[in-house]
Amino acid sequence: MQVTGRIKDIIIKGGENIHPLEIENCLFGHTGIAEVSVVGLPDERYGEVVAAYVIRHKGSNVSASEVKHWVRERLSHHLGLSTSPVAMLACS
Repeated sequence: MQVTGRIKDIIIKGGENIHPLEIENCLFGHTGIAEVSVVGLPDERYGEVVAAYVIRHKGSNVSASEVKHWVRERLSHHLGLSTSPVAMLACS
């Protein structure tokens, strides 16, 4: 995965400003994660929700629920990954 830029650098979820880079930096601290991109997805209720696209290191079997728990334990609850989509991809 290669992210070449962002249309915008802030996700606004229910009036809260969320910086994707803060969540990405947290996720890069997990030993099972090779690459990550955090984006905002449209949501009728909140305006946007946080979504993480994660590429696991080869041989890693980290799950979406583990990723959500990792972020929840390290960052503020308002960052919202605990109830948002996490796409898991295996690194080849």
